[in-house]
Amino acid sequence: MSNYKSQTAIANARDFDTSFTAEYDTNQTNTTVITPTTGTKLAVKGVYVGTEASTGYLRLEFGTSGNTVSTVFANDQPGYVEVDIKGAVNEVLRMDSAFGADNNFYLLVNYRQE
Repeated sequence: MSNYKSQTAIANARDFDTSFTAEYDTNQTNTTVITPTTGTKLAVKGVYVGTEASTGYLRLEFGTSGNTVSTVFANDQPGYVEVDIKGAVNEVLRMDSAFGADNNFYLLVNYRQE
């Protein structure tokens, strides 16, 4: 059996239908970012974090399992990062940040519910 994936299969794996965006001006601790509709699971397809900070980090993780979706460090911002990570049914996406009280940041999460 071949490991070859068609262009359509590759494109569909990165497909999303919803974007979450928000701006923050304080650190966040165990903050729920996205709650899936009951009976569905989140499939995170991409993450972007932009900040004015020069130190600190932001971590996105699933709430029940604690599985990390993305960690972004202020001194090494990679831009938009494509991911393909799924949570469990009814598992929320949460965020922790430690950029400092005066360092604003912007968060974008592209996802779909399955």
